[in-house]
Order: sequence, then C-alpha cells, then structure tokens
Amino acid sequence: MSKPTIQIKELRIENLSADQLFSKIEEIVDAKIRATLNKKGQADHKSLQQLAAVNPVCVGTLRNYIKSGKLKAFKIGDRVFVKDQDFEKAMSEMKSKKYKR
Repeated sequence: MSKPTIQIKELRIENLSADQLFSKIEEIVDAKIRATLNKKGQADHKSLQQLAAVNPVCVGTLRNYIKSGKLKAFKIGDRVFVKDQDFEKAMSEMKSKKYKR
C-alpha cells in the first residue's frame, strides 16, 4: 500500500511571520493528535507540556520520572503522552515517599 503524495505547485504565505506559521502548524498537529486519541477512546491522556502547565511539576522532572520508570508514558511521533491515572498514581507515590522520612 503506497502513501498518498501531495504536490504543491505554488504556496503563498503573506502577512504571516515565521513564529505565527509555526504556531499555526503546531495548533493543527495538536488538533490531529487529539482527534486520533479521541477516536481510540483515550481522551484521558495529556502531553508533558499540558501536565506541567496545570501541576507543580516541570517538563524536565516528568522526563526524569519517565526515564527512571516512575511514570509510564507512550509516544505518538515525537510527542510524549501520559495517562491521567498513571500520573496521579505516580504523584501520590512520590508524596508518600517524601513524607515517610
């Protein structure tokens, strides 16, 4: 099965900076990923950036937890996602270890 190809003979982008273009592309990719996850019935996943934005943990810390095996994650392309329930479980384990001293 061959992949469909798209041929663009001419592409014009006017009144749009490079940052605006990249931002727009990122929005489109995010929407496609969300749609794919929702089709699979997996709407309970968040990217590392989304988790870091709403929790007191930075992206680097989340990546360290994933590398050490404390947090389960999966990838779609280059993007890393974590299930909400896995995140909550990992954070509750971290808190219980922190206060056991």
